[in-house]
Formats: sequence, structure tokens, C-alpha cells
Amino acid sequence: MAKETQNTLPVVQKKTEAKALVEKYRSQNYLVFVNEEDLHTQTMFLPEVVIVNTTTEDFHNISGKFMPKRHQTDRIGEAAGIVFLEDGCGTRTEQIDGHTVYVGSAQAKKRMPDGTWKTSSVCDYEFDPVKRQEETILTDKNNKYKTEKDQKLLLLTLQKFGRARASTGARLRVIRELTGMPTALEAKDLKKAMVFCRIALNTDQLLQQPELRDTAVKLALGAKESIYGPEKQLEHQPQYEVTKNGEEAKEEESVPWDAEPKETEEEKQTREMIEDLQIRRKKYDEKLPKDAKGFIDDVLAQENSDPETISALVDKLDNWEEKAKAKGVIS
Repeated sequence: MAKETQNTLPVVQKKTEAKALVEKYRSQNYLVFVNEEDLHTQTMFLPEVVIVNTTTEDFHNISGKFMPKRHQTDRIGEAAGIVFLEDGCGTRTEQIDGHTVYVGSAQAKKRMPDGTWKTSSVCDYEFDPVKRQEETILTDKNNKYKTEKDQKLLLLTLQKFGRARASTGARLRVIRELTGMPTALEAKDLKKAMVFCRIALNTDQLLQQPELRDTAVKLALGAKESIYGPEKQLEHQPQYEVTKNGEEAKEEESVPWDAEPKETEEEKQTREMIEDLQIRRKKYDEKLPKDAKGFIDDVLAQENSDPETISALVDKLDNWEEKAKAKGVIS
């Protein structure tokens, strides 16, 4: 049996082993989102049983309900074998009651036990910073937002990440549709690992039986065309000139001019926050507490830092800076 590891995708080589794993995790009171039919795959496919461990830091606390943050949503999607479709995903803004509301859209597909793909509906999720601010203030038990300044800072933070939160909410709705998991969890469930199943190609079987390889290729191509349509020929086709008698082939390719990909609004916000952290980390090098410097350095060293982690760190640095100025530690 494959070794079990945290937040990884161990391949279960036999269907009976996959079923035994699911029953084991269910008996241990894990949150199991696996249907019996998910484990009955055709010969060329195998079920993969995947565990996603959780902590409170992986969730947004929304009025006592816990909704996965973006990084955790992506983990869940990967564990369940969900592939998001670029054409069905995006965000937009709408004006409601005189203020901006962010609306995320998402669509994905998931391979079924027979090898075909199930495509979700296009799911929308609306994130209203003003309503979320009001809800947060009204349900705040620690009186964190008593002053007008605190309330305004809360709204600015919600607006800053409104687009990202809308996108995550839409992706989570798609995952819920394809897996049956709830949109949000109870506090008591946060310490329980989640269990999913995704369908993988039985590579050993395919290598042994060429006819299965052909079937798998046709199935993959057919599924691709059913979603995207037949592939279009490139306007600028490469042109090749090949010489004989063992001489080296020459290749001449006409390549169209491609501009650099545009930076999304979310990517821009994340980049600006990282740049702000870098500047202030250097500026307050002698004044910042040692543990704070270490935490900032760890986040800055990450290649793909979670935007919400960066935002929370910026907020902490803002609070420290405000208190340090009040005490005259910094000017």
C-alpha cells in the first residue's frame, strides 16, 4: 500500500485498498467526501485517495462559519482532481446601492470513474465589502472596531481583497458542486482531516496493453474537443527545411510578436504589498522585534506567497508601526 503523507497525492494501486482506506478514515471520524461509485473505476483508471489536513489558519471565520481560504481551496481542488476551465473563470465588478461589489465566476471539470469528464455549471459568488464590513462590526465580540478609523481600515482591507475573495468563493462553489462538500465548516470540524478521491490513469495497465493506450488517447482527445472544440491551426505555422544524407536539419520558425502577459489586478495588489513589506522591513531593521523580522523574511522568501497571508502581515506591520510611532520608537 502506498505511504500516506500530508497534503500529497498518494496513488492507491488497487481498488480494494482505496476502499479500505476510505472506510478506515470514515471510522476515524475524518471528513470523507468520497462516494462509493468513485472507487469503481474502469480498467484503465485507478482511484487515488487523498488527505487534506486543516488548521484554523486555513479558513476565514465568517460569523462562526469557516470558509476555506484561497490556498486551502486550491489544495482541495487538486485533491479532488478538479481542473478549472480558463474560459469559465474570472471576476467582474458591479455597482449595487452606490458602491462596488465583486463577483467571481468559475467552472471546472472532474474525471469520472468511467474516464469521462463531468463539467460543472458556471458558478458565481458575490463579495460585498460594505455588507461584510457591517456584518463583521455587528458580530465583533472583542470591540476591535469601536473607532471610525478602525471601521474605515476594515472596509479598505475588505475592498483590497474583494476580487480575490470573490474568485475563491466561486471556485469553492464549483468544488462543492463536484464533490458534495459544504461551502463552510463548523468550528468543531476544523481539526478533522478531509478525504477526497480523484481518478488517475492506470499507467501500468496501459503500458502492458497497447489497445488501452489507444482508447485512453481517443478518450482524452474527445473530452478535450467536447469542452474546447477542435484545435485551431496557428496563423503563424513553423516552416522546416530538412536536408538528407545525415546532415543536420535546419529549422526556421516564423514567430509572432507576443507582448508580455498583462498583470491582473490581484497580482498587482500582491506585488505592491510585497514591495511595501520589503521597504519597511529594511527601514525598521533595527527596531522590529526579532520574531517579527523572521516572520517577514520567511514570507518574502516564498516564491508564491498567499495574498491573504501577505495582507494579514501588512496589517500587523501597520499596527506595530502605529504603536511604535505613538511611543516614539520610530519617527
